[in-house]
Amino acid sequence: MMKSEVYNMDCMIGMKQIKDKSINLIICDSPYYKICGDFDWKFKTMQEWIDWHILLRDEFERILVDNGSLFVFGDDKNIAYLQVEFDKKFNLLNNIIYKKVNALTNKGMMNFHIFTPITERILFYDKGENKTGLEMIKKIMPNPFADYLKSELLKYFKTIANIRKFVVEVLKMDSAMVNRWFEGDSIISKEKYLFIKKYLNDDYLRKEYEDLRKEYEDLRRPFNNKYKLTDVIDCKVQQGFHPTIKDLNVIIKLIHTTTKEGDLVFSPFVGSGTDRLAAYNTKRNFKGYEIDKIYFDKAEHRYQEHIKQLRLNLTFNQNDK
Repeated sequence: MMKSEVYNMDCMIGMKQIKDKSINLIICDSPYYKICGDFDWKFKTMQEWIDWHILLRDEFERILVDNGSLFVFGDDKNIAYLQVEFDKKFNLLNNIIYKKVNALTNKGMMNFHIFTPITERILFYDKGENKTGLEMIKKIMPNPFADYLKSELLKYFKTIANIRKFVVEVLKMDSAMVNRWFEGDSIISKEKYLFIKKYLNDDYLRKEYEDLRKEYEDLRRPFNNKYKLTDVIDCKVQQGFHPTIKDLNVIIKLIHTTTKEGDLVFSPFVGSGTDRLAAYNTKRNFKGYEIDKIYFDKAEHRYQEHIKQLRLNLTFNQNDK
């Protein structure tokens, strides 16, 4: 059974209780700095706002699993200052444009002396699987095929030189492929794996290819782009009790794409509770914090009503069959 926990407390305090490397996905929709909502105006200077986010960043690095993902929402201009700091600890994968197709600013388009702002940004990070540097790749993204293949082939061929000769003369491949296989930047194909296994009279490579592939997939950062998302995502501005309610359908898609069922999604700023609803809809566990008691209570009510409605719909559909 999935767990969904939200606490009425400061996330800076709450995160201290979270175990190292226990969160699969962090969705950070923190104050944007003097844009919208009372919480955006509590910082006296931008530097104070940036320094506060540096503390957040360091906690995120500690609690996120090695193959986890991080989304940082922000204003289209202010987010640039945060990217400088988050890039120091995380690997930037995308700077996503969050396009508000029904933005209210469109109505006052002729009153602006700039191009009408209708977008926000989402910085999409991981902990470094795509960083350059072999040691970083091996640390964050171990490849079960690499060490096992190297070990088994060395048992038979004795030297790397003999393995290269076999690859060139028997497999008819470039000798550089040996480096790619052994360093983990390339996965040997099932066809080649089974060919080598048979060539060695089934005395080596006794592990099943599919078992190795599953182990590899379990270690990788989850990413299944079944919604065919690009780095521009359309959304709809939502109206409600909170000034910055995110589009539930978009959050569902982001969670589906970057996590697996049963993973733990973390939201340090629960706000209206959209992330929590999305986690529930996608069968992910959820943990979050909301410091404002009024928003906390309203978000809790929204969550309970959401569950109630889904259960009613399920009962109705079952009775209708």
